[in-house]
Amino acid sequence: MGSFLEKLSREFARRVGYPILDIFYPPHCYLCGKSLSTHRYICESCLDSFEKITDPICEKCGKPALQSGGVCEECAKGNREFFLARSFGLYRPGRGLAEAIAGFKYEGEKALGSDLARLFDRGKTGYLLRKADALTYVPLSRNKRRDRKFNQAELLARAVSRENDIPLFRTLEKTENTRPQAELSREERLNNVRGSFAWEETVDYDSVLLIDDVFTTGSTVDECSKVLKDAGAERVYVVTLARSYPESRDG
Repeated sequence: MGSFLEKLSREFARRVGYPILDIFYPPHCYLCGKSLSTHRYICESCLDSFEKITDPICEKCGKPALQSGGVCEECAKGNREFFLARSFGLYRPGRGLAEAIAGFKYEGEKALGSDLARLFDRGKTGYLLRKADALTYVPLSRNKRRDRKFNQAELLARAVSRENDIPLFRTLEKTENTRPQAELSREERLNNVRGSFAWEETVDYDSVLLIDDVFTTGSTVDECSKVLKDAGAERVYVVTLARSYPESRDG
């Protein structure tokens, strides 16, 4: 896993270049430790081992379902603000994709972002990339951004924009310091983020792709989608690296 030595070596690489670094610290996979011949941070075997979301899914939010066709119970209520949402894989704590996201998000392993961003071209999320006029990302509050020193969703969005030649814009702002969503119930999550985002500039694109790392209840991306539409977007599509794994599939 990530270590102080690995972080130090990557900073050294940025300053003096990879050829010199390779002599002292050959590249290896963040997850399994396998030696790598190219300067990536997750080997292809580990990327291939990530559990992709496959059919059947909810046609609206992409949640794993028991059978094809129709929408899940939450989307059937008809109050989703986004048009469609899809996630690349399942977030199962202790498994590869979850471990990589945790390292990227909480351990400051920003270099993982480039490999993780490539996952958006695979699986269910690739379809939505091709429908977007431009893309943006879920913002952090100023306090959380200061503590973490980066926004993982922004790094993912910048990599996707660069790799797919899709314009990137910033307009969303987190205006309130809310409680961490991970510690809240579904109803508490909805109330926690309500009214906590705002827009700074109008959106001049019809179809906008909103990027985040993990989709759980969808309350955060719903609220962001609402604000983006208020700012001028006609449709908001959502893609995330992972979907929190439900105890059982439901329709």
